[in-house]
Amino acid sequence: MNVYEDKYLREKVNRIIARQKEGKIVIAAYKDGSGLPAREDLGQELTRAAYPYDYAVGKAGFLNYDSELGAYLFTAKVGEKLPPVLASYRPLVLAEANLDVQDRRINIQCGEASVTFTGVQPWKGPYEVLREVNEELARINAGIVIWKIIPKDNGKAKPGNRLFPEAIPKLRNGQAMAHATGYAYDSDHFLAYIGLVGYKTSL
Repeated sequence: MNVYEDKYLREKVNRIIARQKEGKIVIAAYKDGSGLPAREDLGQELTRAAYPYDYAVGKAGFLNYDSELGAYLFTAKVGEKLPPVLASYRPLVLAEANLDVQDRRINIQCGEASVTFTGVQPWKGPYEVLREVNEELARINAGIVIWKIIPKDNGKAKPGNRLFPEAIPKLRNGQAMAHATGYAYDSDHFLAYIGLVGYKTSL
């Protein structure tokens, strides 16, 4: 597994960080992996607002679309209570993640903050791992966005000692997905058994 970089995400988040340093509260138009709360997270009714604003967020304030960011800037009304997601709003920082492939663990060191995720599924591919980690970081309001994954081999297991050296095989159709857990073959090398763990992907 090679080092994975999402340079587009890095550039996008850097633009957001620059606006946040100007004191702006940036809100994503939708859940886009940028680590920002999305418009749908505000928890208040959105209504069309008079110029120069695009939307009113209940009585709390207004949203105005910034085409350069592809996101909204929030302006609070003086004396009004902020929605919970904005009361705990945190500026973003970019960070890199170290992926221990054998232990399926991701470690993130960002300043004094250290975040660890276990049970990572590296066989999904780096793009999907990055997306899932950033979704979880946003959910816990860490204020951290990962743009780079650096795989590490801890030497605990050699590829030849693993049942599936590269990635766990999976089967998928329009309704279900299953990962192979093991297999057996007879003396003539015909497949006699295969173990699968799966789940439905649609109803």
